[in-house]
Amino acid sequence: MTQTAYQEYNDVKYNYGRGVMPEKFGHGPESPEVFGFTGKIHVAYCASIIRLSDGESTGYCKRTRGRRIGDVVQDAYNIIRDMVDEYCHLACGVDADAEWPEDVHWVAVYPVTGGSEGHYVHVDLVNNDGHRTMIMLGKTFQGMDHAMALCAKLIAAFGC
Repeated sequence: MTQTAYQEYNDVKYNYGRGVMPEKFGHGPESPEVFGFTGKIHVAYCASIIRLSDGESTGYCKRTRGRRIGDVVQDAYNIIRDMVDEYCHLACGVDADAEWPEDVHWVAVYPVTGGSEGHYVHVDLVNNDGHRTMIMLGKTFQGMDHAMALCAKLIAAFGC
């Protein structure tokens, strides 16, 4: 049996729910391995698993810790910033400094018609037992089609 070890890279990220094979940035020999899809929202840090016999990467990773939820929401906002006409922010009651939970099964992104005017965009974390936690809320006055376009952009970014 080949022995392996974990080599921590603080700038190596894991995109939730995706496979464990790395993609390369391609910025030279010092490039970090990015797990998931380059240019998407990354929610956790990983350690690359290396073989002790030769020090080479096995191509697999192990999640070491989650990113701050506030940073993930900021990344999401930056992706849709040019489309936001009213507001989009961290949902009320969410601790921006909390780590991205390890038991997130998927990210739910959906539009909702407002009670009196406008449309909302919700981003929820759904854990393994079905519990939902809203982490991001946005509002638009440009109609349901625009709210759905915002959702589509976020869905692509989260890899849903």
